[in-house]
Amino acid sequence: MKRNLTFYQCATMIMMIIAPTAFLIVPTATLNYASQDAWMSVLLSTAAAALLMAVLGVFARSNREGVPFLDWLAGRIGRPAAAAAGLALAVHYFATTSKALHEFIQFLSAEVMPNTPNPVLYGVTILVMMYAAAEGLETMGRICLLATLMSAPMYALSMLLLYANVHPNFMLPIGENSFREIVQGSITPFGLMSEGAAILLFAPYMAKPEQAPKAAFWGVLLVGAELLLAVLQALLVFGPNIVKDMRYPSFTLISVIEFGRFLERVDLFFVMYWTVTVFIKLSLLLFVAVHCLERTFRVRAGQPPYLFAAGLLLLLDASLTWRRDYKLHSGEYISNLALISLNVLLPLALWFACLAFRKGRRGIGGTNA
Repeated sequence: MKRNLTFYQCATMIMMIIAPTAFLIVPTATLNYASQDAWMSVLLSTAAAALLMAVLGVFARSNREGVPFLDWLAGRIGRPAAAAAGLALAVHYFATTSKALHEFIQFLSAEVMPNTPNPVLYGVTILVMMYAAAEGLETMGRICLLATLMSAPMYALSMLLLYANVHPNFMLPIGENSFREIVQGSITPFGLMSEGAAILLFAPYMAKPEQAPKAAFWGVLLVGAELLLAVLQALLVFGPNIVKDMRYPSFTLISVIEFGRFLERVDLFFVMYWTVTVFIKLSLLLFVAVHCLERTFRVRAGQPPYLFAAGLLLLLDASLTWRRDYKLHSGEYISNLALISLNVLLPLALWFACLAFRKGRRGIGGTNA
């Protein structure tokens, strides 16, 4: 196993595995509960998620043996328990990939390429995902870092072009909503940011695994800053009441930009960039899902037949099992519960189990002495 991931690559991978779909969901989800105070919900969820990722990063750096996380876990709590955890994570990441893929294709079909058949969109997207996943984490880490560096001028340009449409009075009155409503608005972004728990699987590939807590922490902070900007832009341009009825407020924002005759259809540049980030996210999710299956069933890593089988299963699941009108906002409560259970509660339970088994072994050793 190659350990070549740098701190910056790992931090941007954490960002990319969260941000693309969160960019779609969070503005509407937070404004539905906290209205003009939605930005407070994003700040609260970012602080909580960054702290959590730092804690999980400490767990991740405990693996100093240079082996995949699930192999290391099997040596701590036993193969049956590690296999059960690996299978749960594989199913979770596969379901997350399928759900994000379906919404991505629905967006492309509705907003970008309405005349292209959905099976073609699914097929091409999954082929790209399989190719990227086969290249490994090091290659995807470089792409994540490059895409993140590209995002800075993109967001600066969006703020500049939207400045004429900003209405600061839409933020007033500040603090009108109760703390309970602000907390409710923070649950969805917190659930999405909990996907940063993938640091457990990324850390063994880092050149310096001891930097895992810092990478996870800064990765989530980058996501939080991006989501805060998206929420503020939607709020200041459209107001809290209009955004609640929008499906893609972040993209509707770009469509209102007018830049004279010098540059037409500015939104296409943003859509192309976002499409690239979604490909990265889906490729990372496919990689970790296949990785969990490989380590759970102890098969050789990186074998094309397994990746092809996963891609085919994903194609069938994403194109046949989801309703055509399904939206990522649908089933919000169940989705958040699943995310928090598998990204927060399960890793913490595994950590406590590792600590308990270690103390138990020390106790047995002391008794025998």
